[in-house]
Amino acid sequence: MKLKTLLDQNVSEFGEYPFLFHHDKQYSNVETKEYADRISNGLHTLGIRKGDRVVVCMPNCPEVIFSYQGITRLGAVIVPILFTLHPKEIHYILKNSNAKAVIASSYTAETIRKATVGLEDEPLLIVTDLPSKDGKINLYSMMSKKTNQFGEPDSENDDIAVILYTSGTTGQPKGVLLTHKNLYSNAKNSAIHHNTDRGTTLGVLPLAHVYGLTISNTCFITGSSIVIFPRFDPKEIFEAIQNYKIRSFSAVPAIFMPCTLVH
Repeated sequence: MKLKTLLDQNVSEFGEYPFLFHHDKQYSNVETKEYADRISNGLHTLGIRKGDRVVVCMPNCPEVIFSYQGITRLGAVIVPILFTLHPKEIHYILKNSNAKAVIASSYTAETIRKATVGLEDEPLLIVTDLPSKDGKINLYSMMSKKTNQFGEPDSENDDIAVILYTSGTTGQPKGVLLTHKNLYSNAKNSAIHHNTDRGTTLGVLPLAHVYGLTISNTCFITGSSIVIFPRFDPKEIFEAIQNYKIRSFSAVPAIFMPCTLVH
């Protein structure tokens, strides 16, 4: 099962429904597919092709999910990077992965600029919320009004879909190659073994982690929705749990401690 197929089947099986919530905005699964198609087409126009590495580096926001799907629809390879990394750490990943483009936000654009200094082949810098100038390309300006203007590449289940870099605690970070089949199996098993029903969950942990791919793919499979948080805030978490009738979400111990104190 290819990752792009998950969203296509989601729309076909569940029809249009609110898929992503972020601040006061919401995006349906159909809108998510439309944005992904436009990003795919825009990247193709910029010269990105099947197998090329495209980095996504920004805080949690809907554009992360849009970009993941847009990249995979082109047959390119997603390289998620935590936005909190130092420019030197990002420089290593950009060089090691031979990244052709970086999708960032105004929050990370300057960090990416510093990280590209000294690279032999500087990747394209695409920014979600800055104008197209000074070597930057605005993500929404990049999107063509028409979609699917090129023949989509024939990706296989065993093709590389994502490269996740380790933390590098014992040396330089290592790029872990994950195929479409790897990620689909992970999401499918997560939905089955955690008895994931259709509903709404919280996107609190970094979407740049494998968590981001698993939660989005699992929600595609189950017809569920995600409330995305750019940062952790106990008060906002409690309000979201009540407002969106959250039954379960993934977190870490450090999150639950302040939530307990606030409660």
